[in-house]
Amino acid sequence: MKKSVLGAAAVMAMVAGMGPVNAGSGGMMSNAGAAMAGQVDAAMGAGHDASQQAGAMHEQADAMHENMHDQAGALHGAMKDDAHEGMQRGANHGWHEVARVEAGLPAYTGKFRDRVYLMDAQKMTLYTFAKDGRDVSNCTGQCASKWPPVLVSANTRLPRGYSAIKRADGRLQLAYHHKPLYRWVKDHRPGEMTGDGVKGLWQVARP
Repeated sequence: MKKSVLGAAAVMAMVAGMGPVNAGSGGMMSNAGAAMAGQVDAAMGAGHDASQQAGAMHEQADAMHENMHDQAGALHGAMKDDAHEGMQRGANHGWHEVARVEAGLPAYTGKFRDRVYLMDAQKMTLYTFAKDGRDVSNCTGQCASKWPPVLVSANTRLPRGYSAIKRADGRLQLAYHHKPLYRWVKDHRPGEMTGDGVKGLWQVARP
């Protein structure tokens, strides 16, 4: 009986002694949980900030993409306008000047695709007549109505190789290396050469 009482007392003493240890462990666990909760809150806050930054960056990217799209559209339109204007200036997509001493000349050398020839100030093809003589035009009357001579005035400044000859009616006609020059009424646009070879007498004037 005495031993039982002593044993119970010992157990109670052990329990009492363990009491503070258990309480201390619980406090440590509570502190650790609080620290973890704080870390979770901080991580969630950082995630929220990152989400806001990502949203702002996405909006900026959309704005940049839209701006680039607008600029590309404007550039494409400008390039189309420039190309169209260049095509108009070039008449059939191939004309360009080869040599021109100065603006306002009555004729000069030009090139259409692979053909180099003489043209007037409006870029219309010029021709020579096989029946003409040196500095002499034999195309008059009805002939001249179909093949209008290139007329100049006495004070016209002429490029090298060109001269002014006097026609039968007293007017001055432009000549190249002593060959009178003409236009052809059936040519309507720069680059056309529909008079080349007509009746075997008319040829495109070439340098």
